[in-house]
Amino acid sequence: MRKIKLLTALLFFIGLTAFGQTNSVTGTITDVRLYNEQYAMTVNGTNIVLIVHNSKTGATFEINKEYSDLLIKSNGKYVLNPKYAGKTLIITYQMNGKGWNCIQTIEPSKQ
Repeated sequence: MRKIKLLTALLFFIGLTAFGQTNSVTGTITDVRLYNEQYAMTVNGTNIVLIVHNSKTGATFEINKEYSDLLIKSNGKYVLNPKYAGKTLIITYQMNGKGWNCIQTIEPSKQ
């Protein structure tokens, strides 16, 4: 019984560290596309997902407030805001339970 508890605790710890790690990528957003009712984009060859939350006031994104206008609605779909096109950004992301790299925060690059 003691071995089973130890094994369970070890597997739980491994699961939390595998899905709870935060990574970051620096680069420009090169592609924005619809992805399973969310929005995915490519930054420096890394596919990351921007989670959409629909509320009474409209769609909002799960990122820091300074970059809440990263995507703007155009012709019924979201596209990259032109003011961020070609800009180098540092994007911090975390893998969720579905295996998606979900954006946590965005900040300007210091380059």
